[in-house]
Amino acid sequence: MATADARKPSPAPASELRPILYLNLRPFFLAGLWFILFTAPFMRGLFFAPELLIYHVITAVAFAFCVYDQVLRRELPRLQWLDMAVLALVVAYALSLITAVHMRSAIGELLKAATYFMVYWMAFRAVRGERDLDRLLNVAYAAAVGVAAIGLLAAARIINFPGAYENGVIMSTLQYKNALAVYLAALNAVGLGLSVKHERLWPKLCYAAGNLLLVVVILGTQSRGGWVMYPLAMAALIALIPKSYRWRTAYHLVIFLGCGLVTARPFYGHLASLQGLALLKYPLAGAAAAALLQTLYHFLALWLNREEVSDATRRLVAAGGLAYFGAVLAVYLWYAAAAFPVAAAQVLPKEVVARAETISGYDPSFRQRLEYSRDALRIVRDYPITGAGGGGWNALYHRYAERLYWSTETHNHFFQTWVEAGTLGFLALLAVWAGFIRLLVRFRQRGPEEGAAVSTWAASVAALTLGVHSTFDFDLSLAAVGMLLYALFGAVRGMASSPAYEHALRGRPSRAAGRPAGEDQAHLLSWRPLLLVALAGTLAAVAVVYPARAFYVAGVTGARGAQALLAKDPEGARKFYEEAHRLDPFTASYAADLAQIWAAQAVAKDDAVARYRAINYAQEAAKAEPYNTRVRATLV
Repeated sequence: MATADARKPSPAPASELRPILYLNLRPFFLAGLWFILFTAPFMRGLFFAPELLIYHVITAVAFAFCVYDQVLRRELPRLQWLDMAVLALVVAYALSLITAVHMRSAIGELLKAATYFMVYWMAFRAVRGERDLDRLLNVAYAAAVGVAAIGLLAAARIINFPGAYENGVIMSTLQYKNALAVYLAALNAVGLGLSVKHERLWPKLCYAAGNLLLVVVILGTQSRGGWVMYPLAMAALIALIPKSYRWRTAYHLVIFLGCGLVTARPFYGHLASLQGLALLKYPLAGAAAAALLQTLYHFLALWLNREEVSDATRRLVAAGGLAYFGAVLAVYLWYAAAAFPVAAAQVLPKEVVARAETISGYDPSFRQRLEYSRDALRIVRDYPITGAGGGGWNALYHRYAERLYWSTETHNHFFQTWVEAGTLGFLALLAVWAGFIRLLVRFRQRGPEEGAAVSTWAASVAALTLGVHSTFDFDLSLAAVGMLLYALFGAVRGMASSPAYEHALRGRPSRAAGRPAGEDQAHLLSWRPLLLVALAGTLAAVAVVYPARAFYVAGVTGARGAQALLAKDPEGARKFYEEAHRLDPFTASYAADLAQIWAAQAVAKDDAVARYRAINYAQEAAKAEPYNTRVRATLV
């Protein structure tokens, strides 16, 4: 007879504990995350307040579902370096409110930092393994292909998307050529990494066509920074992925890159004379050529893997491939050293060649960026600890510049953060990158040689591409690009917590099979920490939703006030502006407009009360944005 002890069930590991409620909220926050990553680049990069405020609300709601799902599953991972660094950046921006020179801009940057953390956390919890990571990367890659397609169609004058193509330059939906170029270059690396993992032909053909489209549009951006980053990103991907994938990756790259270079010349060469389908035939022909070459390579690889194919034949094909790459490299180096402009003109559009020839350390644009950095350090000297708050550069740089220039951005994300959030924010940002690179070093040392490693390194190279480019441009000031970067951070962090990687990184048996995955979940039995997590997540979501909604409604109401003024209805405009000012007392323009309305009434009716209110609103406007020259001019 079995003993009573034998019949007692053994304590269940935390990973097998019953959930608090049988509710699966994971699909809700996953849908929110994918929606953000896919649609944000189409909304002018979320650089402007109306679109950005809406996405603050969407992100906060999705984050709340993510936290509640975490609580219901009794999951309470221990914070690691990267988690704490991203959170510290939010805290630094919160502290910057103490010394902020323009409170509305400072609150806006705080909301962005909080949104980045929420996207990071959702991506971290969304990625549990290779399949989840591939889904996230495919969503971001599909968005990049869509953005590139809109830019190409706008250049061909098939569609009319405002700002997508101007003065011979493709800017697409991001409305800024440099940000578009590096965004597409980063996700081109992702597309290349995803393409080499598939054994079926159709996915390879889709990636080949999509990657070719990205190459053609990157050339059309006329972005020298993007052109510099592109080969570095591709070389880094080939160097970092497992050895078994390197030659395949190189062949895939040569196929779509070669076809893209050849396609770009006739497409941009005929932009002035052709339009519509007559012009679109060139990228379509290029995509067909890339698909054909990809098909030939696919079946060649299948044939070489047959048992009846001798090793000598395989070696001969491999030697032919090496000879091909060697010949291409030799010709490229010879032309680059002797007559690069002449050689490039045979393949690339003349505008691209002329633009590439201007890449130099003596270029005025490069020297201006150095000047911006110098003035940024001067601002840091006067606001060293907590910074000047969000928008501090745009408010103050005129006072520090030695000559007259105009630039609303620092063109260096690290220095921009230093100006806005002070040394605390600068150190937090350095800690974010240090934590991310620390993960990559661990992956490099003990990462598994499999498809998961390819996806992880593709995501990592994309993040590094965005990060390096942000040291000399302001692409991360576009919230859509920033969200992508922090989603990549979170995705790589999620892979670091997956069972397969935990086993490879720590060199010990995976704990997912027998007990909770690491100490991260050792303290899940108590309800108190779960309650605190739920409360903290709720408060964080509310702290983002409430001001974002108020600022958005204030913007809409203020626009209606402007319309009323144009309709010569000052009384209606006053009511709209008063409501906008109540919802958003930090934006000076609402108070300035009210001051003008009351001043006009005071003059017309010699009304002392109206005069008092005009002066009061003028003082409020001046106090809200003391360094805003437009507001000062309005109040004169």
